[in-house]
Amino acid sequence: MGLACGFAVITDIRISRVRGRCWGAAFAGPNLLELLVESDPASYQVGDILMGKVERVPPSLRCAFVALALGRAGFLPIDETRYSELFALDAARGAGDRTVGRALQVGSPILVQVVRTQEGNKGPKLTQRVSLTSPLMVYVPSGQGVSVSQKIKDSATRERLRVMGLALLKGHAGALVFRTLAGRATDAELTQGVHGLIDQGASLA
Repeated sequence: MGLACGFAVITDIRISRVRGRCWGAAFAGPNLLELLVESDPASYQVGDILMGKVERVPPSLRCAFVALALGRAGFLPIDETRYSELFALDAARGAGDRTVGRALQVGSPILVQVVRTQEGNKGPKLTQRVSLTSPLMVYVPSGQGVSVSQKIKDSATRERLRVMGLALLKGHAGALVFRTLAGRATDAELTQGVHGLIDQGASLA
């Protein structure tokens, strides 16, 4: 299964460095979808959502190293993957290494988000638990439930946001966190904001 990019499905990602320049290419079958050439290996920022490629999976380290278009390979802890609970269950059965190898296959494309920037010789720390933010809310496609910022003290406002969030998430996967500004937003603004983030999340699936 490939990653969706517009109306095309990315089936292969190729990354290489030639004469100090980093080249990244995304393909849909034999067709080139996107080519990125970068001569300055600038660091990614926290929150950046990236498409990488599983480079290696050393089971003893409980992580995967992900090749990115720029800079060093990123570090993806097993606990930050979509399969962390499955890994933990199989590890208890003595089959954890096999599960890691099946779920994170070397060479396969993977969507990740930066949670810590590159530091010296260490590449950025990554997560598969992507979160999408706006001034009013945070949407986590892989999460579940609705929560409200502790800075919103009014109980009626908190309940209004909780009930509205559950209604807007009905039929959709994911978790929703209302930020402080959501307490002063109208129903129309909240509805538009939630639907916009859900649509963004769907485009990443």
